[in-house]
Amino acid sequence: MAGFVKGQASYYGPGFQGNRTSQGDRFNTEEYSAAIQIDIRNQFGVPEKTKQLGYARVTNLDTRKSILVKLNDVGPLTSGRVIDLSQASFRSLSPTGTLGPGVLNNIKVEYLGEFKKGSPVGPTTTPRRTPTPPPTTQTPQPGQEATESPIPKAEELTTVSYTHLRAHET
Repeated sequence: MAGFVKGQASYYGPGFQGNRTSQGDRFNTEEYSAAIQIDIRNQFGVPEKTKQLGYARVTNLDTRKSILVKLNDVGPLTSGRVIDLSQASFRSLSPTGTLGPGVLNNIKVEYLGEFKKGSPVGPTTTPRRTPTPPPTTQTPQPGQEATESPIPKAEELTTVSYTHLRAHET
């Protein structure tokens, strides 16, 4: 039971605060939770009879912001959207940190499996690619051996006086 889906995300309006989710939880706009469509639930391999929908990582692919959410409801009912987020979840993924955009267009939802009591939810860090450092040796020309970089290390630098340099010019 694993997989992912990409698409749009929206958020639950304030009118759902305190209502029961399909799992029986009381919906709280400030908790990290979400609703997924039934066909996506089936794609993830979650049995229809199970009350436990699971746990997912949701990433805004435009900003690389990522959160962990408890999947505790079925929705969204709007065509083209793959997930409805709580308001706290939506704000965490929004480029502005607000509910302003209303819809996030480039979202990836990765199913992580069963949600267990005490499982972490909320913002996560998305690893960023770090550039590979330049090589410390120069690429040798044919027939040459590799040499160390011509840029000296700080401990190799010495102070040379102007007078000393002038003495070697002649």
